[in-house]
Amino acid sequence: MKKTLLVGAIVLFLQDTAKSCEYCFISEHGYVFDMNRTLIRLDSRFQSFSGLTKSPTSADDVTATYTTMQFTINYASGSWGYTVSLPYVYRFQKNTYVGAPALHYEHLGREVSTVDSSSVETQSARGIGDAVVLVRHAVLQQSGETFASAFVQAGVKLATGFIGVRDAYGFLIHPHLQAGTGTTLALIGASGSYGTPKQSLDGSVLAGIPVHAFGPFREAGSINYDLTYRFRILPEDAEDGPMLIQHLGIIGRVSWKERYNGVYIADSGGHYLFVNAGLTFIPLPGFNIDLFAQFPVIKQLTGNQLDEQFRLASGIQVAL
Repeated sequence: MKKTLLVGAIVLFLQDTAKSCEYCFISEHGYVFDMNRTLIRLDSRFQSFSGLTKSPTSADDVTATYTTMQFTINYASGSWGYTVSLPYVYRFQKNTYVGAPALHYEHLGREVSTVDSSSVETQSARGIGDAVVLVRHAVLQQSGETFASAFVQAGVKLATGFIGVRDAYGFLIHPHLQAGTGTTLALIGASGSYGTPKQSLDGSVLAGIPVHAFGPFREAGSINYDLTYRFRILPEDAEDGPMLIQHLGIIGRVSWKERYNGVYIADSGGHYLFVNAGLTFIPLPGFNIDLFAQFPVIKQLTGNQLDEQFRLASGIQVAL
């Protein structure tokens, strides 16, 4: 029993290899090597937006919420492994038009008349989002009282999400509100972990490179990164019984400008940095329950963009 729980703790500390993937919300995954095991995860994330980051007037009245449910399968054998992940998204936005393209999306071809200038609009989309497939290879695996690991990974984000939702006037709603992006991305990254069964420091970076756009909108390239410190709260010394792990770290994303019909979108691109704090509870070996809160501490966005206030994330993981 002790050995099983100790392995479970080490597996928990190796969970962040693809956590920074903002394209698909692969969050807190456990990559198990040399155990020939499959991990099944169900994650959720709630994002809250209010106003614009660079609003031209204080009269802007914008609220938005994005909800994502993510189903993921991880498998590893020896030093190789793969991840397949598919999201279901629901995105809602309510705003009063005040002239900002980030609200009424003139860059999508909409002709806004004076009749619209005082109207309140609600826009929403739901459905399957963009799927992700990642393959990874462990270039370093060191176990013992102190463990260390390093991984390289590569894959693709597939344009499986629907991108055709339109507003009441018949125009496409903003690409960020669509279920998918219509853009295929090549993904490449690396990660590493170092620590003991009681605490660890984990970091990762994952870049997305646009390969092909199936519609007029082209998602921008970006670099996602994270750094997380973990500490086992309970049990303090013994390895038997349920475990409670605390997490504290940062999650960041740097993105370049998006395009529409080959033209760069002025209200796109920039840098977000979130503080990430949370807990993982392991009531039984191979069964994890996660809960996280994330708050932005840096918002350096270009143009008028939605102002993200906070994120709430949770997850359940089962090792088969």
